[in-house]
Amino acid sequence: MDKIFNDRLSKLGIFAPPLAGRDDREYLLLDFNERTIPLPLKIRELLMDAPCFGRTFNRYPNVDELQGKLADYAEVNKDNVVVTNGSDAALEFILRATTTYGDEAIIPHPSFGVMKHLAEVVGVSVKSPIIDKERGFPTNEVIKALSHRTRFIFLCNPNNPTGNTIPLTDILRIAKEASNAAILVDECYFEFLGESAAPFINQYPNLFVTRTLSKTWGLAGLRLGYILSRADNIMQLRKIISPFSVNQMSLHAGLTVLENRDYMLEYCRDIKTKSTPFVREFLTELKIPFWPLNANFVLVDKINVDMFRELKRFNILTRPRQDAPIDGSTRITIGTMPQMSYLRDALRSIIER
Repeated sequence: MDKIFNDRLSKLGIFAPPLAGRDDREYLLLDFNERTIPLPLKIRELLMDAPCFGRTFNRYPNVDELQGKLADYAEVNKDNVVVTNGSDAALEFILRATTTYGDEAIIPHPSFGVMKHLAEVVGVSVKSPIIDKERGFPTNEVIKALSHRTRFIFLCNPNNPTGNTIPLTDILRIAKEASNAAILVDECYFEFLGESAAPFINQYPNLFVTRTLSKTWGLAGLRLGYILSRADNIMQLRKIISPFSVNQMSLHAGLTVLENRDYMLEYCRDIKTKSTPFVREFLTELKIPFWPLNANFVLVDKINVDMFRELKRFNILTRPRQDAPIDGSTRITIGTMPQMSYLRDALRSIIER
């Protein structure tokens, strides 16, 4: 059976995030950087009253209206946007469209693990300058790693899982230096950071920005993402993106949340102005070292206890990391103040025991 698959695929492992056993009726889920509370009742009612529930299931979806709403939100033209089935799909489409077997990609490490896996799938070799806690993003190392084979550079801003940010000046410097490579800026956590490379997509023809409605908008289960780039780039991407890749229910959900975005803005504001300072304060108090806080998560360094296992005893799920140079660290989603108070009390009990 293996003979029917290409050699690269046969040698690869499966990218399998730890989804088994995740039950928000049993655990406080601080492991996937999702919105940690349900959508407001008003939004849920609007979703359940959707005309697409039943009446239009027999019709193919049309992304045109959602594409226009996303363009308005991102402050770009409609032809600068393409909608995808989650931002993971967006990453894959850009990589496949801009590279071929034997090309090189620069994917700093540690960063979003899906990206390196996708590069291995398509047969692109990867260079990985190291992201450092103290020195931050390795802009100079990325530029030094450029070669005539470099066709793709991945910049996650803010970076997942470390929380480092990349100054816009550095992003644009890399885009200028690597003019023959696609520069993919993953802005999965844009609403927390508030800074974007999107205003520069027409100035830099090799610039692509990806975003999602999974995190701050609370639609992780419906898989909605989008790409921002120059109109001619979007036209090229449409050659490999199915016009039917996003379903009717997801389209309606996207339109609904974009037209009722106050709930999202309020959630982001509470995380940024209340929960994040609180987390910073109690981690410092407990002498638990941590990385920069620029989104809705924090990476805490290895300490003398198994934090993942100990927090699970308190019915809190987090995301342990085994990859160097952050092996033994734990990424924790930042949620509401009551959730973070419970996390603080659990950590204090673990540390003081």
